[in-house]
Amino acid sequence: MSTLTTSLPTTQSKRPAKPLDGAWFDFLLILTMMLAFSTALGAAQWAPGLAQVTPVAALAVIAGTLVARSGFGTLFALTYSLVVGAAVVLGGMSALAPNTLGAQAAAYYVLERTGVWFYRAMIQQPVADQLVFVLFMAVLTWILAFSATWSYFRSRRKWQAVLPVGVALLINLYYAPAHLRFYFAVYLLAAILLLVRATLAEREIQWRNERVYFPMDIGFDFIRDGLIFALFVITVAWILPDATGGNRLKTALEPLEQPWQNFQKEWSDLFNTAAYGRVEVQPVFGTSLALSGPRTVTDTPVMDVKTPVNRYYRATLLDTYTSSGWFLQEAAALDLTETENLSTIKYKARRGVIQEYTTFIQTNVLVAAPQPESVNVDADARVLLPPIEEAGAAGNQQREGELAMLVAHEMLNKGDSYQAVSYITVASVEELRADHTNYPDYIKERYLALPDTIPQRVFDLTEELTQGLDNPYDIAKTLETYLRGYEYNDNIPGPQPGQDAVDYFLFEEKAGYCNYYASSLAVMLRYLGIPTRLAVGYATGEPIPETGAYRLREKDLHTWVEVYFPTYGWI
Repeated sequence: MSTLTTSLPTTQSKRPAKPLDGAWFDFLLILTMMLAFSTALGAAQWAPGLAQVTPVAALAVIAGTLVARSGFGTLFALTYSLVVGAAVVLGGMSALAPNTLGAQAAAYYVLERTGVWFYRAMIQQPVADQLVFVLFMAVLTWILAFSATWSYFRSRRKWQAVLPVGVALLINLYYAPAHLRFYFAVYLLAAILLLVRATLAEREIQWRNERVYFPMDIGFDFIRDGLIFALFVITVAWILPDATGGNRLKTALEPLEQPWQNFQKEWSDLFNTAAYGRVEVQPVFGTSLALSGPRTVTDTPVMDVKTPVNRYYRATLLDTYTSSGWFLQEAAALDLTETENLSTIKYKARRGVIQEYTTFIQTNVLVAAPQPESVNVDADARVLLPPIEEAGAAGNQQREGELAMLVAHEMLNKGDSYQAVSYITVASVEELRADHTNYPDYIKERYLALPDTIPQRVFDLTEELTQGLDNPYDIAKTLETYLRGYEYNDNIPGPQPGQDAVDYFLFEEKAGYCNYYASSLAVMLRYLGIPTRLAVGYATGEPIPETGAYRLREKDLHTWVEVYFPTYGWI
């Protein structure tokens, strides 16, 4: 960079050239940052309708720039942001209302749904509503975009314009089910160039005040070198390994684990994956499951499985019912490569099987036949641990637990393979019928809980159907047979906000898909004191004679019930 910094004498008649106003360039950089964030939200596919957040981001940058470069004060800017932001967000969300509604009715529809959501949250009976989730994302985007432009153009607070958006984008990337590093690269490029531009503007003011000469084309030099630096940083960040696997970092973050898990539980209550409108189901698994409206499943291949026994293939467990969905309670997060004092619980009448999975999609969630024991790739696990006194462990003794979810350290790409060892049940019907019902306290506490929002008629029907039965196996099979009489339908509209999903399925719609069948069976069995939980993964696939494998497709995505038998484990 050719910068001459020789101080000019005070008698010098030539004044330093005034730099060109680069506000338009700064505007484009901030706009690029916000569009990278908003489009990354949509690409993560958290919910249908998130595409509406992108125009909100663009309008917020425009509005923030105009008011920041005007002569109006801070109070006016705040009022302006609230009024215009509310109008823009409400207008964008109205597009998600039913098409039969006019503009005004659509706005009232959004406000009503939001009001119901807030009321249910206040009385601690939250209901997941994806429309409200999209609304909150739009509000967050407006705040980030407007404050970034206001801070930059009014006060030249460059870091306040850059950092909040970057943190929000990183959080989205960390939890997103899709591979979204490209969006962060775009953001990082725009952010670094904006910091370079802001720093140059500060130096130009300083140089003028100190009567230091600088060439008129210095801005081009700064942007050129800043671009090279930005590309270097992005390249290094792209190829460096993930630093979060370090033991020191994990140790430092341990005190935050429990508060973070509590926050995740609350978030799952308020915003599980309930969908607004039709959802194209994706093979992405998490720690929550919504009972929502219509869904679309395809024949797209997901993976091939070579296994001696073709069973269901589990991705995750869910243990807590909320009337609008399920989620997994607090579970220990462990690195399986560093676990020394943990083994899986051994039940009677189980035998080990080895499965080999070859994936056709990009994923980091590892599926396995229940109950998984180990995998041959480095992975983290959500582990369900009995209390120490229940597990018979103390101090450094071996402690038994269950692997509820397996997540590979490295993303699996198309064509990648891994092996899993599972212990599947071979218990006979007679053995299950004869098993005792002395359930451990921790099992009853975790797997019998039900919310108070379930209507009584669900329980009345349960008692009517199981009258005279005296063992959990026969009760479960009787209820299962009854539920199979309901129509299978992927196109149900879904329960209304605040409506219990099981009651909706059993008495109103009387049709649904696997999420509803499984939830109904689990709730009915829990009412009768039989511990149950939900498993999410894939049903048995189709055999491929050429390879001897079973092919799993998106349409094989499935949710089913596991029932606890003290001697034989989860069946």
